[in-house]
Amino acid sequence: MPDSKPAIDATRLDLAREFRRNPFAKHSPELYALLEVLRGPAWNGNYVLVVLEAHRRYALAVKQPGGRPPVVLSNEIHASAADAEWAVFRRRWEAASGQKLEIE
Repeated sequence: MPDSKPAIDATRLDLAREFRRNPFAKHSPELYALLEVLRGPAWNGNYVLVVLEAHRRYALAVKQPGGRPPVVLSNEIHASAADAEWAVFRRRWEAASGQKLEIE
């Protein structure tokens, strides 16, 4: 279980903006290091993207143990894979920093 000390520096909004601009780009070393923390076991939330309609609709889902199907978060439907990745990034940021990410 994560301790109460924030795992990331929530003042590094520049890194969040870099990710937002292009979540699929080659990232700077600092953003790469941040993503390693956010995607690690303490903060990743076991999120996966489910393609509902190719190139049009993506849902966030949570992986389940034992090979069971993921639980689709029906309130998390996105028009692009990039928007869905941003939603996951924001969730992980808040979990790791204890602060809501206040940028769009």
